[in-house]
Amino acid sequence: MKERIERAFRQVQLALGTRFDLTFDEVPPESTSHFETSRSKRGHTDPLAWRIGYHPHLNHSKADPELRADALHELLHVLTFDVYDKATYRRHDKASEEIRLAWEASTYAIERAVAPFVEYALLPWWGRIFTPRPQGGLSS
Repeated sequence: MKERIERAFRQVQLALGTRFDLTFDEVPPESTSHFETSRSKRGHTDPLAWRIGYHPHLNHSKADPELRADALHELLHVLTFDVYDKATYRRHDKASEEIRLAWEASTYAIERAVAPFVEYALLPWWGRIFTPRPQGGLSS
């Protein structure tokens, strides 16, 4: 299981062009999360170091594309974590939970926007023929 999860994260990182140093370990059996993302122990001195916790029993039946979709979601959390961290620093109130919910919602929005480019970049022939270019935006 760990090897499949590591491979999914590696593939998505290649597609995104990110170079995070990820460590993977199992979450406690009582956890209800499929994945848990946090800074690694050296995360404050090395901003590229992250810990990905995974629940082997909740993830064992997932197909590879599902694991890649989960990896994309978790890597987007990593990319936007600093904003969440600063917004909730030393807060333990209702606003902190609202910020977490907004962060999760924005992560899903980003995921829907970039997922097609990531999936195309994972196709074996994509990099040889096409360069993915988003439609619209400031340059069009």
